[in-house]
Amino acid sequence: MFKYAQIDVETGVCVGVSILSGEVVAENMIPLTETDDVEPRDVYDMVTKTWTKAPPPAPPGPTKTDVLDAKVTQLESDNLSLMLALTDVYEQLLALQTGGTA
Repeated sequence: MFKYAQIDVETGVCVGVSILSGEVVAENMIPLTETDDVEPRDVYDMVTKTWTKAPPPAPPGPTKTDVLDAKVTQLESDNLSLMLALTDVYEQLLALQTGGTA
């Protein structure tokens, strides 16, 4: 069996690790030993012929649903504030119409 890391030749980034039944000679296929611990996203330096482990992936950001939920919550809060302000204005208008003070 032959173990290879398939890399993006321009960046050296590993895009996959394969165990094949035959030998492959290709610029983007880097031979590995059985003990090599290469994973996708690791980076291969073609000059020094060494691997650098990929940094851990960034934590995922908020989902579209999270963003929409936050916007809906903000709009509901804004709506309540506007309704209270309109209620105040309406009460002041009623007081002025009935001869009271606002």
